[in-house]
Amino acid sequence: MASISTSGVGSGIDINGLVSQLVAAEREPVETRLNTRETRFQAQLSGFGLLKSALSDLSQAVDRLKLTSTFDGRAAVSGNEEVFTAKASQNAANGRFHVKVERLAESQKLFTEGYATAGKAVGTGTLTIDVNGHSFDVTIKEGGSSLNAVRDAINRAPDNTGVTAAIINVDDGNGGTQSKLVLTADQIGSDGQFTVTVDDDDGTDTDTGGLSRLIHGGNATTLAAVDAQISIDDQILTRTSNTISDAIEGITLNLVAAKPGESIDLTVSTDTQVAKNTINDFVAKFNAVVDLINSSTNYDVATGETGTLFGDPTIRGLESSLRNALGGRMTGSNGTLGSLTELGIRTDQQGKLSINAETLDAALAQDLDSVTSLFTSTAGVAYRADSILKSFAGTNGTIDSRINGLNSGIEAITEQRANLDRRMQSTQSRLLAQFTAMDVLVSQLRTTGDFLTQQLEGLSAMINGSNK
Repeated sequence: MASISTSGVGSGIDINGLVSQLVAAEREPVETRLNTRETRFQAQLSGFGLLKSALSDLSQAVDRLKLTSTFDGRAAVSGNEEVFTAKASQNAANGRFHVKVERLAESQKLFTEGYATAGKAVGTGTLTIDVNGHSFDVTIKEGGSSLNAVRDAINRAPDNTGVTAAIINVDDGNGGTQSKLVLTADQIGSDGQFTVTVDDDDGTDTDTGGLSRLIHGGNATTLAAVDAQISIDDQILTRTSNTISDAIEGITLNLVAAKPGESIDLTVSTDTQVAKNTINDFVAKFNAVVDLINSSTNYDVATGETGTLFGDPTIRGLESSLRNALGGRMTGSNGTLGSLTELGIRTDQQGKLSINAETLDAALAQDLDSVTSLFTSTAGVAYRADSILKSFAGTNGTIDSRINGLNSGIEAITEQRANLDRRMQSTQSRLLAQFTAMDVLVSQLRTTGDFLTQQLEGLSAMINGSNK
């Protein structure tokens, strides 16, 4: 803004300071009003942002309540989890079974001939390892033919089809130790069985000299692959894995230990814990929304202070809609239960929900179908709540409209500030011009006055001199 840096020459007035004070006095009420409005808008934006986040959490809980699978849980219980564990999916039928774990599936292992040390050269040539019909070659050359090198070559083979090599150090039977290469099938059971053949550089592939000694030496042994075998109600089945999911529909058995001949109960029953947890989560998320609404719309009688969303019609509409969605009977649900109250879920004076755990447990245990319908039917609690939440907190919903309106209001305040700056600059220029003109006039008047004073003083001197 334009300004002057000296006092008025004619008037002696600090024109710059005076104009600044007048401009500030004119700016202050407008700027205060804009700042107050922006602060209020920003607070409301924050309040609606927090509310939308809380409603989003509630919406996720409601989405889970809409699913019939939430209320269709199954539990599979093993009579001895040290022998096998069990897990049930929703399509498992309730029932009881007698399971015997006769043997576990085990990987095939091949223990090579023993050598004095793992650094001992074992010969050169090519090992061909075939895993259930899929083979790969490992070439052993001079300088890389120790037991350690053979192990590394097998494990690093890019086309390795399912065998892992390791070194073990064991007794040699003569008071010392020896190193052996151990090949273990990656896959347990017969699906992982393998064979090893040798193309020995010494020309003989099955003797106990050169590379072939590794496989055909006197101490080389093989532990055959073993498939798991169990019986269910005395019906025998064999599998290549210790995880069996195709024996009883909807049940996965994980075999832990073999107990031949020992019958262990497997019980499959309805599991209402998931439904109970989901209902409790819904109530907790709903109460979080109520707490947020109460804190943002409160009025403190003692101080006169109000919450950021006090009196907002959107909040009143949301409260009313949620209360209507959750209250009263759900006449369109198919079941003997028609309200949350009958599940032990009630509303207190603050609008929050509370659960009578005993009543809820009894309803889940005695009439699960009705509980399911109360929440999942199209006229049920979850669908009614979901409709309200989408209307208010969904994309382009009521809250989005309010947020957009507040942002537009803030943008308008920014423009009004720019207009105020332009108007104040114009006012300052006008006042400076007026006061400068006044100062010039005062200077001229003062000059004229000084001239007249001098003339009058001279005239007075003349008159006084002539009278002497």
